[in-house]
Order: sequence, then structure tokens, then C-alpha cells
Amino acid sequence: VSDKGMPAALFMTVVISVMRARATADLIGRPEEILRQINELLIPQNAMCQFVTMFLGILDVRTGTLVYADGGHNHPFLERAGDTPKMMAFSGGIALGIMSGAEYECQTLQLQPGDILFLYTDGVTDSIAADESFYGDDRLQRELTAIPADASAADWVDASMRSVFKFAEGHAQADDITVLALRILPPTA
Repeated sequence: VSDKGMPAALFMTVVISVMRARATADLIGRPEEILRQINELLIPQNAMCQFVTMFLGILDVRTGTLVYADGGHNHPFLERAGDTPKMMAFSGGIALGIMSGAEYECQTLQLQPGDILFLYTDGVTDSIAADESFYGDDRLQRELTAIPADASAADWVDASMRSVFKFAEGHAQADDITVLALRILPPTA
């Protein structure tokens, strides 16, 4: 959410409520439509001209199929089994709450056993060091690449958070810092 403090917290409460109301069973495979509806519902309630970015993914845990749509959020990193993490490339949509009539594109990604999906907020890449430098996407990619190939999703979260907090030592945290790692495990017998 744009802004800080109570106004941002109140706007986020509205966003969560609207998202819960729109993310219904009839739209389970349509993240682009969920984002479109959230956007349209936020605009009349947005007198302070705030906005929110959102990556909305719906994962079928049986098949590993992820359908997703992007509302201006940081692009996740994907590490395919046996490869290095790469930032996902897709056409991103506009942040929600800004422009009526915005359209969002549905994308599909087939995840395989061993793949890791890493999502994060801009508080990670916008973290500031004591020398006023930013953490950035390149540093995040280097840190993720250094994580051992057999590491768990929890290891990815721990390693990335340690890296960000170490980098930002000596500077006040300016934004929320949230990460989520998802590893696709092989099917159980």
C-alpha cells in the first residue's frame, strides 16, 4: 500500500476486505478478473488517492499449475530445479486503486518438483543501508543464487531476511518487509 501509518493501514483493511469479497469460488481460476473487480471497487473509496500493488496467484497443489495476474507488484523470482533463480518476466498490470477500467492479464506457470517461487514486497529491495544505498533487485538475485540447491522454502525466507537486515543495519526500516518462498515437493507415494 502506498503511504505509511494509519491512512495506509486503513486502506489496506479496505483492500483485504474487498479482496476477500471478490475471491470467490466462481472466480477461482480468474485472478485477472479478481484484480479488475478489486480495482473498480477501490476507486470510489479512494479519496486520498492511495494505491496498492498486488501479485495474485492461485496454485493448484495437485498439479503444480499456478494462474496469476499482476497489479504492479515486484516480479517474483523463480528457480527451476537445477537452475539459478531468475526474476519472472511478464507484462505487469497497473497498481490497484489508480485508474478505472484497468485490465489485468492472466498468466499460467507450470511448477515442477524442485522449483522454488520467491515473492517479496518492495520493502526488501528498497531497504536502505547506513551509506544510503538501496538493497536492489541485483543484490536480491545474488543472495538467492547463493542459497544451496537443496535448501527448504524456510531456508530461503531465513537467508533473504538475514541478508536484508544485515544490509540495513544502522538505518531505520522505512517500509514493510515481507517474503514468501514456495518449494514444490515431489509427489509422495
